[in-house]
Amino acid sequence: MVNKYRVVIVSLLAVWIILQSACSGSPAASTDSLPEVVDVYASQAAQPWLGDMFACADAYGAIIRLNDPANAQVVLRVGEPNLLEGFAYQVGEEEIALAVHPENPAAFISQAQVQGLFSGDITNWLEVTGVEAPVQVWVFAPQGDLGEGFNSVVLGAGFPVSTARLAAAGEELRAEIARDVNAIGYIGRRSAGTDIRLIPLENPLLLPVLAITSKPPDGVLVDVLGCMQQKNAP
Repeated sequence: MVNKYRVVIVSLLAVWIILQSACSGSPAASTDSLPEVVDVYASQAAQPWLGDMFACADAYGAIIRLNDPANAQVVLRVGEPNLLEGFAYQVGEEEIALAVHPENPAAFISQAQVQGLFSGDITNWLEVTGVEAPVQVWVFAPQGDLGEGFNSVVLGAGFPVSTARLAAAGEELRAEIARDVNAIGYIGRRSAGTDIRLIPLENPLLLPVLAITSKPPDGVLVDVLGCMQQKNAP
């Protein structure tokens, strides 16, 4: 899914490496200049990467200011948008996994069973674990990062069962699944926490973490994005 971003990813990282090799001393900005402010919006799914962005900005004497999408220089999101407006640079990768209660006996759930659980064809855990219990599905909004990616890849652009409950954020999904042994959902590994158990998808779903800008980045933004790419390089 990420191949179409490879050219801009490599070119940005190459420019950053060239700039770094041409500089000497600490990467931090000179103390006699005002720090450059970068306005950033991070989707709920991309917020775990803000720590890397803050650390990289600090290393180059920049300030990250969280803003709304309309006024942000950079939008961080997980997964490819349906319509890309601007330039996308991959700064990380997120694996989407199934989220279940720690006491759920399932050790493995096949791709066909996942499709059945989330589409509503399977409504009882008996067909998956051998334990008689109703299934409660939790999902994210279909227009959001994770919902869009999961629905298009796992459900074949279909929609979850109508009885699925909608989580506004990862924290809500984790809390609800942690209190319901019959619940199942999906979440990014970096957002998972320790109160739920993750089951990898049979066909791994890896989504790019993208920094999207309205114009090619320049100045300290090249340093910050290049730093993030280096931190999360394979």
